[in-house]
Amino acid sequence: MKKLFFLAAAAMAFAACSNNQNASTTAAIDINGHWSIVEAMGQATDSAENPTFVVFAGDSLYGNASVNSFMGRYSLEGDQLSLSKIAVTAMMGADMAIEDAVVAALNSVASVSMDGNNAYLCNADHDTVMVLVKD
Repeated sequence: MKKLFFLAAAAMAFAACSNNQNASTTAAIDINGHWSIVEAMGQATDSAENPTFVVFAGDSLYGNASVNSFMGRYSLEGDQLSLSKIAVTAMMGADMAIEDAVVAALNSVASVSMDGNNAYLCNADHDTVMVLVKD
């Protein structure tokens, strides 16, 4: 069942960023709040050491990338999302693959699109780098 969910999420993510001219670009995008990270750089996060999430509040963000916590700043103008001053704690875990994918995604975000309770963070090439689900 989880595999089916992630296959469907991946298909929607590809469509979300490749066609960034959807309704979310004409309406105000609100990314404030707590979001579960369900995919980063094409990799599902369901086997992470700790739940992966990001919280957007004001102009700050923080979350967990599987092993380490991260924090930083963000700005959102239309669908253009800029993450900056990203800092990550430096602990080692048994498997750092999901952690590395989340951090790589955070460092490549350029835009966001929304579809209901899902947010798709995309890079400058309009490839989906992270899929979020609103908690």
